[in-house]
Amino acid sequence: MGKVRNFELESLLRVLVHTVAAASRKTIAGVEVDLAEAIGTTPKGFQNFYVSRAKYDFRAIQVLLTCAAGCPYMTRVWGERLLRLSGFDRDDHCLALLDTLWPPDPSRSLSLPGRRTNLPPPMYASFVMRPTAFQLVKEALAARSPMVVLEGMGGIGKTSLAREIAGSCLAATAAEREAGLPGFEVVIWVSDKDHPGKTRLSGVLDLIVDLLGAPELTRLAPEKKQSAAEQLLRAQRVLLVLDNLDTVSDPALLAWLPTIPEPSKALVTSRESRPELYARGAWRVELKQMTEVEGSAFIGQYSRQIGLIPAPDEAARQVLIVGLGGNPKAIAILLGMAKRCGQPPTHLLGERQSDLGELVASSWAALSPTEQQIGLALSLFPASVADSVLAQVAGIDSTAYYASIEKLSDLSLIETEHLLGTATAGEVRRSLHPVTRQYIEAQLREEGLFAAAARARRAAWAVEFASVHGGFRPNEPQALAHIATEEANLWAVFQWASDHGPDRDALILAQQLEFFYYTRALWGRNHDLYQRAIRAARRLDDMAALSDALALFVVMVSRQGQPEQAQDELAELVALSRSEALQGAQFFRAEHARALAHLARDQYEAAAAAWQRILDKGSERGVSAQLIGGTLHWLGLCRQRQGEVRTARVLLEQSLALALEQGNQRRAARNQIALASLALDRSDADEAARRLGDAAQLDPAPDLEQRAHYLHALGRLQALQGAGPVARQTLTEAAELFTRMGLSREAQEARVSLGSKAS
Repeated sequence: MGKVRNFELESLLRVLVHTVAAASRKTIAGVEVDLAEAIGTTPKGFQNFYVSRAKYDFRAIQVLLTCAAGCPYMTRVWGERLLRLSGFDRDDHCLALLDTLWPPDPSRSLSLPGRRTNLPPPMYASFVMRPTAFQLVKEALAARSPMVVLEGMGGIGKTSLAREIAGSCLAATAAEREAGLPGFEVVIWVSDKDHPGKTRLSGVLDLIVDLLGAPELTRLAPEKKQSAAEQLLRAQRVLLVLDNLDTVSDPALLAWLPTIPEPSKALVTSRESRPELYARGAWRVELKQMTEVEGSAFIGQYSRQIGLIPAPDEAARQVLIVGLGGNPKAIAILLGMAKRCGQPPTHLLGERQSDLGELVASSWAALSPTEQQIGLALSLFPASVADSVLAQVAGIDSTAYYASIEKLSDLSLIETEHLLGTATAGEVRRSLHPVTRQYIEAQLREEGLFAAAARARRAAWAVEFASVHGGFRPNEPQALAHIATEEANLWAVFQWASDHGPDRDALILAQQLEFFYYTRALWGRNHDLYQRAIRAARRLDDMAALSDALALFVVMVSRQGQPEQAQDELAELVALSRSEALQGAQFFRAEHARALAHLARDQYEAAAAAWQRILDKGSERGVSAQLIGGTLHWLGLCRQRQGEVRTARVLLEQSLALALEQGNQRRAARNQIALASLALDRSDADEAARRLGDAAQLDPAPDLEQRAHYLHALGRLQALQGAGPVARQTLTEAAELFTRMGLSREAQEARVSLGSKAS
């Protein structure tokens, strides 16, 4: 008796064949011949794979997985389903092949369930286990209490322990969970250390909904946003870690934390006792001084790390542990001082006793002016920074810098981290511990001339860095990855420039960062960025920059379906365009913004009229051919929405021809996707597949928006071809990608396709 037909497995294979055919512009029969030859069977024999009559051995699996991985829009999820349905989901060789072809990447998880986190890199070379405190926190997180407070004096190791616990809970295996270690699907890390007192409930809620895959919720009113975030927290196990709670001043956040809904939990660190939280059910865990065993291990480890010779013997270690109250930060500073002055650490102990603040002050006083400049410059960066940048901002040459940095590190006044999995993997970066940051920032306030010069050098670095790696770079993901590494520092410079000047730096940074925030779906950042850029342009009386900033703001909120949020800005833009003879890109952006505002209100003729003005007056206003091509594309989409299919097709074909002539692959791919959508409207699967294949070749590494448009069309094609389960997966990802971009209309259209086409 033959095998029972597996329709889901059949649809998986058909999706692969059709997608490869579209991407390679081959016929379906041609792809089947190629696959049959690779597997070692005949084309007729290959047909048996569709109906589960052929044996899926390792060779067949290897061929199918490899073929899928070579196609731009086939995902790891497809491979996982193939292994499950063909019975190979427990085969070690197949799983290893899957990881080789699609390396697991938790940062990329959008529509797929998986473990996600924004945990910072560890600031310690190795972790000295604090077993008692670790066990107490573990038990507290496993209990019914919604919130756990890890309490202890400054420098005692709260942040390191919290990070270690969070990482362990995120990576907890089934066996570890059975043994009592709480497991969490997502860990969200928030720290108030870089900008004490600036952490607010609204910002925490924004981070929660963004990391949990629903960034569109950030635009809700505060009460609705809180309710939506709580619904997400109820849907999965999330550990929210808030470091440095003692500097948080927002009463709304302090009131909300003890109410975090199950099964999610909050873990916070604080130097101060929080009786008001304990009265509301928070579980208190006190991190006390290191025990003799823990302290001895830490002293041995840190002595080896800084090269202290001779390292303290066991008797000396016990003296240090007692004399410094078992505080690891104080121990590290004293060991560094011992190395630098050549005296045994026990001799230094008698002079300073165990006051951490006095130790920091003594260490600072022992620094040379050059070494102090490095520390002062580092306090200007909210996040870690590379050595080359720190030396530049400190105003010292590399020779002097590297001669000084070791002493700062030995004294534990600065912390060192090594980036992993970023655009600058392996790069050494420096940051400040909260205790030392607080002291050094106070010193910076006394150094007005140096602070002003250092801020100017910081601004010069930021402008140059953003100009090199930022801007409109749809086909350069590596450049945007560099921006991601420095985003917190660049944003701090932008905020300072927009608040204190120079305004020109603020405008340059706004222009260079806005595309990064757009492609990363950080539209909340762009909202603030455009508003700050508008104010800076007004102060400079720069009409061109003001026109651009106003237009970009109107475009953003209009595309997100909320043109009413930009009524004042649109009115100012219209008035400006009437009083100023806008030329070139400024003229295009102003009219394009007006068109999109009309389109968001379904005022199609008014939108079309604005785009037509660009086409009619483009030559006399100096509009580039690239922008004319873009205008044709948008006018085509407008006519498509009006139901004028023939006109839409002509306009999109014209835009496509111009894009190909100009070498604009992104625009050409966008037009091919739009034309594929028109073909799908008339159920022409062959033309749609051909056009999507062309789009995949033109733009093999699209940004999020381009990918979303492609997936929407691909999902519709898969549904038309009868591959319902895979079509649902594709359309779901498209809808979620549109949602991340805040493109509500497009997201709704993808959901409509999901409901009507993939059922």
